[in-house]
Amino acid sequence: MFYFIAGTLEKRADKYIVVNAGGIGYQIFVPLSNFSLTGIGEPVKAYVFAHIREDNWELYGFAEEEDLAFFKVLLVVSGVGPKLGITMINAAGILSLKKAIASGDEQMLTSISGVGTKLAKRLIIELQGKAKDWASEEGIMEREDKDVLDALISFGYSPATARDAMNQTVTERDSVEQWLKAALKILRKQ
Repeated sequence: MFYFIAGTLEKRADKYIVVNAGGIGYQIFVPLSNFSLTGIGEPVKAYVFAHIREDNWELYGFAEEEDLAFFKVLLVVSGVGPKLGITMINAAGILSLKKAIASGDEQMLTSISGVGTKLAKRLIIELQGKAKDWASEEGIMEREDKDVLDALISFGYSPATARDAMNQTVTERDSVEQWLKAALKILRKQ
């Protein structure tokens, strides 16, 4: 159906954005950290998943293709629908979810609203094989994660505040420098 929607950011709400593409306003449900630095009127591109039911059509979007791919992996697990998938990503972040699934951290998963013990076990069992693919990605991210966290702490921010800002910068992680700048921008707004 749709793979991505590119246009101008018209509106940002708590759970969604509206993208004007060709004169049509698309409501796209997004994780809180996606598009947080994009201003109204700026160009935006969202990789989307269309969830179509008899009585409802919804679009779920992500700033990165990899994030959309992970979202689709979550949806394969029985009991995880698009709304819960977005809730999980908002609550923990994609990297933390991958780590929890790979390490079998049931306690972390059940701390997310809507995820009970049975679903946490199902996530771990059904996605354990995919976790091997995430391992090399996590090794790289852990080093970058530590570098950014250490830098923010050296600027005088508490570890919790620094981690919160880092989790809000999902799309700005191409380099340590870019990630650090994005996190500092968020912290300056607070």
